[in-house]
Amino acid sequence: MTIYDLFPLTNPEWYSREFSLLHRRLLLHNATHADGIIVTSEPVRIAVAALARPGIPIVVAPAAPSLNFGGPPENMAATASPYFLAVGSIEPRKNLRRLLDAYGALDANVRAGVPLLIVGDRTAIFASAGIEDAPPPAGVRFLGRVTDAELAALYRDATVFVSPSLDEGFGIPLVEAAQITNGVMVVSDIPVYRWVMGTTPAIYVDPLDVESIASGLQAALTATADVEALRALARRFSWDESAQTIAALARELSAN
Repeated sequence: MTIYDLFPLTNPEWYSREFSLLHRRLLLHNATHADGIIVTSEPVRIAVAALARPGIPIVVAPAAPSLNFGGPPENMAATASPYFLAVGSIEPRKNLRRLLDAYGALDANVRAGVPLLIVGDRTAIFASAGIEDAPPPAGVRFLGRVTDAELAALYRDATVFVSPSLDEGFGIPLVEAAQITNGVMVVSDIPVYRWVMGTTPAIYVDPLDVESIASGLQAALTATADVEALRALARRFSWDESAQTIAALARELSAN
């Protein structure tokens, strides 16, 4: 059994009522009846262990970028203009309302020269992300869904990659960005992002504080990315290694 996160239990307000009710029951049942559990990060393992049946094996098998996600085609020209980039579904957990407010707090001249591009779309399972509560500030562009090649190019050319999530089970956009980007990372100071980033340099912000996010965005514009460290971060996560971890769990369970 794979458990990506416990958010329907811990934060049901992030989802539609129907989704939350169904998945609360499923999570509770699976965590207490499964013979073994797979999670994608150490913080989730700790949370699941507090809920699961005592003695159940729980292994960490992180996600990784798609095997086909190696970068944009060589003929896809680089974008010369600077921009902030955020990637993720349009949902409360991604904290886009505060990101919009933080971006809007930047000087108008900054926003005129450095737009905020947001990749992602809405789905019916999530509650409102609050982005309609106020008009987006000038400089914001919602790109919706993009192709893998387009996303790779956006990661590569971003001046700043920003992810102010309230919480995550893993955070695959961080690893995708680290594999390709030459930009600075601005990320939430949450346990799972600390676990994913490790010692890789990043600008950490308080996801509940608009001023903190705005300060992080501003600071990133004059910071320099440690590209070598970012590539090393991306190499830490491998589908092959995660598959070996899952296979070892399967062997353990079949032997008992």
